[in-house]
Amino acid sequence: MLVKARLRVLIVERSPHPGGTAYVYHRKGFTFPMGPLGFSTPRLVRETLKTMDGGDLRLLPVQYRIKAFGLEIPVSLTFPKMIEELTELFPEEGQSVRQFFKDMEEIVSAMQLPDNHSNRSLLEETSKKSALEYLSGLVKDGGSGGSWEV
Repeated sequence: MLVKARLRVLIVERSPHPGGTAYVYHRKGFTFPMGPLGFSTPRLVRETLKTMDGGDLRLLPVQYRIKAFGLEIPVSLTFPKMIEELTELFPEEGQSVRQFFKDMEEIVSAMQLPDNHSNRSLLEETSKKSALEYLSGLVKDGGSGGSWEV
């Protein structure tokens, strides 16, 4: 907008690594991107960019996948597609995968109206349990002789 108003713009970056996911870091053989990996508000991004150049922008969904330990696992699919893919990868955990996504749907729904008494109770109860505790009670194969490790 400033450029459209014919103003001179200087961008100063404090970090030696410029913006968002333009930088990655490496640890223990894995590569981690810095910053957000997608837009959680595509409508706002589209409108902002449209005002900058006057053109129309078409955003396409990106299918993120984690590649580790000889597996390639999707992480940005709809819940039904995630259930399908994870059940195919881990057939012995099908029931646990379905239960996990059922629980996540309930939590996401409760977060929409957190002041509702039953939703607040669910969110409070959920927050008392660590991810490790939750998964230990749900998943049979923790990847290390059947137990989960921190």
